[in-house]
Amino acid sequence: MKKNAGNEKTTILIVEDDPGLSELIAITLRGHGWDTAEAFSGEEALAMSRERRPRLILLDYSLPDMSGADFIAAAERTNIALPPFIVATGRGDERIAVDMMKRGARDYIVKDTQFLNVLTIAVERVLEQLDVERKLEETRQLLREHDEALLASREELRALADRLLVVPEQERTRIAREIHDQVAQDLIRLKLDLVWLNGQLAKSAPPAVVLKERVAEMIALTDGAINCVQKIATELRPAVLDSLGLCAAVEWQCREFQERYGIVCRAKIPQKDPTVDRDRATALFRILQESLNNIRRHAAATLVEVCLRSDGDGLSLTVTDNGKGFSSATLKDPLSIGLIGMRERAALLGGVADIRSEKGRGTTVEVRLPQKIKAPTGEAPS
Repeated sequence: MKKNAGNEKTTILIVEDDPGLSELIAITLRGHGWDTAEAFSGEEALAMSRERRPRLILLDYSLPDMSGADFIAAAERTNIALPPFIVATGRGDERIAVDMMKRGARDYIVKDTQFLNVLTIAVERVLEQLDVERKLEETRQLLREHDEALLASREELRALADRLLVVPEQERTRIAREIHDQVAQDLIRLKLDLVWLNGQLAKSAPPAVVLKERVAEMIALTDGAINCVQKIATELRPAVLDSLGLCAAVEWQCREFQERYGIVCRAKIPQKDPTVDRDRATALFRILQESLNNIRRHAAATLVEVCLRSDGDGLSLTVTDNGKGFSSATLKDPLSIGLIGMRERAALLGGVADIRSEKGRGTTVEVRLPQKIKAPTGEAPS
């Protein structure tokens, strides 16, 4: 038999009004390796329970000052946290046994000729139960701590992912604005100066043919630079997304994709632009761009269908192609950064990105985000 499991001091409080029997019980229990303390009344047992905090109580049901039921009630009334207890009684009353078990007794023993033998077996069994319960609670606590640490780690990773998505988007917007407001404007002013200079050269006598041709070349180069800068600024942050809204941006992107790559791209959008905040509009637009980019690079598709929907619960974007598709293993591949990025963008806004594909049967990307009403100017989104 295991004694004092976990190297804890196992003290059993014997509550018995018969000194002789109490001593006999104490000798028996100490013979099995347990420490004992003795109380001869209910009040004394309550005081010792508070002060000594025994691991187990052997409670005589009939005490001089109170019954076993009264003892439990008194402990509850005085906020004494009783340890587990075993009830012992001189008579086998089933009604009392049931009542005490309901009140929390771990066992109920009749003081007959086999009392001491049964008592040691009952004590051993209850102490083993307490050891199991203690270990279970320790395990639960470890699991709770592990879960809390895991949750904290996930929150940190989520915040980092949010940062990794938001900061580049902010930087894109800033760079696009600087390119448009400074570089593009400077190039346009340079072109105007070159056009003026070209006009002046045409008026000179004799005409400066060589210089005029050189200026014409410079004007052509400037036009190319302006177009290039505008294209870069648009790819960084399409002005149509901020100025005309999500529907116009989706329609423009589909048209741009079809014109540039020769893949038919049909857009189905709501008649009325949804009231969507900047973060959700940006997320859906970037997921659309990533989907179209994947189609261009991998799908070998001839048709793409894009559907933007809005209802009372949220926004959804579906991008379907008729390309060659890919296996389910690709969806789980940690190196599929584009697919992971789609899911992360959606998850950061409380949504979900569902990506379905089969080899030879195309691919569908379906994103759903909860609705978020656009706040009035000057107010934070609700």
